[in-house]
Amino acid sequence: MKHLLAIIIVGAGLAAGGPAGADEIHLVGTPIALKRCSVEGFSGGGVDYRDARGRRTNRPLEDVRAIGFDGLDVLDEAEAALREGDMELGERLLLRALLEAPSNVARTWCHARLARVHDRQGEYLACVRHAAEVWRMSPDPSWKSLRPLRAPDPDGHAESYAVAVEAVDALNRARRSLEQRTLHDLADALLETVRPMHARLRAAHDGPRPDPTLTMSGVAIEAILADELPEGIPASEPVAGSIDDAAENADRGTATKSSARPTVFAPGEPTRGTGSATQIQRLLESGRFDEALAACRAAAQDPGDRPLDRLLYQYGAALLGAGDHRRAAVKFTEVAVLYPRSAFAVAGLIETAVIHARHLGRPATARRLLETALERASSLESDALVQRATQEIEALPGSAR
Repeated sequence: MKHLLAIIIVGAGLAAGGPAGADEIHLVGTPIALKRCSVEGFSGGGVDYRDARGRRTNRPLEDVRAIGFDGLDVLDEAEAALREGDMELGERLLLRALLEAPSNVARTWCHARLARVHDRQGEYLACVRHAAEVWRMSPDPSWKSLRPLRAPDPDGHAESYAVAVEAVDALNRARRSLEQRTLHDLADALLETVRPMHARLRAAHDGPRPDPTLTMSGVAIEAILADELPEGIPASEPVAGSIDDAAENADRGTATKSSARPTVFAPGEPTRGTGSATQIQRLLESGRFDEALAACRAAAQDPGDRPLDRLLYQYGAALLGAGDHRRAAVKFTEVAVLYPRSAFAVAGLIETAVIHARHLGRPATARRLLETALERASSLESDALVQRATQEIEALPGSAR
């Protein structure tokens, strides 16, 4: 059996939850929740769901206090913290829930909750950042209510330059995709307010421009994911190697450079030129991980028109092969979070599932990851990924042979 890598992945919530009918909708003014329902989306100013009997219903958002998604316990913890007035903990848990959300519907709701919470905290740029994501993902004009209600800080220094970069990036992406006029005009108006704030923060910033794909609300995704590491594995020294090596190194708190090569899935047309996707892939396949990593870093500084989902996946593969497993896990998680419909996200989910099953002793988590990967691979009509996901599911304990 080839040696696999022990990646520290804590974004297991990327996998889909259990069967439909395990979500909950909590209503304003009553402790009674709508249980055993399946939340399907948002439209007409309300949440679309199927009730316990399978009937489709739309409940006005103004009647909804909270939504619980199957398998996303951290979202419930976030809401509990917010109810108790611990806004800092609530925000941090909401960010975690966003990264672990099992579906676009859950991600949309987490973005909406973050927009409102940031607004309550007077965090204008962070509110705009998440509101713009909701408008792009669920262009219902009723979501205009997510615009900031509090005025921005007049000096523009209450928030970080990183979140300003996120806000401008999110607004621009929303404007490019929005056909709904109300939201498009709102995004335009907010951009006019955010740009001067961004300029002031940039002038005061000492260092390179932050990468908006690596932060959420100005917080590094790596830091969000590192909040809850598996017990016994130190955050500063992730482990790698065989199953026996992983156990031994976890006890010693040391890391070894991996000899395993990650599966590199490379659909689509390659980007041409120095450090192209094809050249990086060849470096990965030949085991020249340090060179591949240098090429990925250079490409990340100036990606040009290359597909970013592929670059992120190759970046993760290079980090993995070079032995920097924790950062590799972050890169693979970013692909799944930022490009959930991408073939690279599917490949990353499969690799992560194998690690959960064979190294972390979490076959249930692995199964959920693989089921999500299989569903996404089927929607992409990728026979190779379908076959790989199916094979790994069949290899899990308790699967029928």
